[in-house]
Amino acid sequence: MSRSRTVNPVFFIQLALGVYFAVLGIEGITSYQSRGAQILRLFGQNRVLDLVVAIVFLVAGIYLVISLLAPIDRNLYFILNIIVFVIWIIYIVLSLFVNNFLKPNFLPWLGELAWKCVILSSVWLVGQRE
Repeated sequence: MSRSRTVNPVFFIQLALGVYFAVLGIEGITSYQSRGAQILRLFGQNRVLDLVVAIVFLVAGIYLVISLLAPIDRNLYFILNIIVFVIWIIYIVLSLFVNNFLKPNFLPWLGELAWKCVILSSVWLVGQRE
């Protein structure tokens, strides 16, 4: 139940992820043209699904930040981490392989894949944090 509250590199990665996902969630809820909303639209044309994903990102972001400051139930933390991990994998597949494979050309596509994989790896790393 208790988590280490030491300041280390994983602490900063978790803080950055928390802020990132909270911002994506807020953007997805409030602004249709934002980067967050563009990401969410890849999950389908249904605005309800976009809203659900935005809320999951917002809750995950808040939860990641709060869990740095207060003891959080491990099971809930693990479940939320798995949900975000799976949603992010779906996002990578839809945005880079289904909709835009090797577009506009190889190097920019590879750069996009790299930063999205950094976020995915960070979600995994933070999920392993005890």
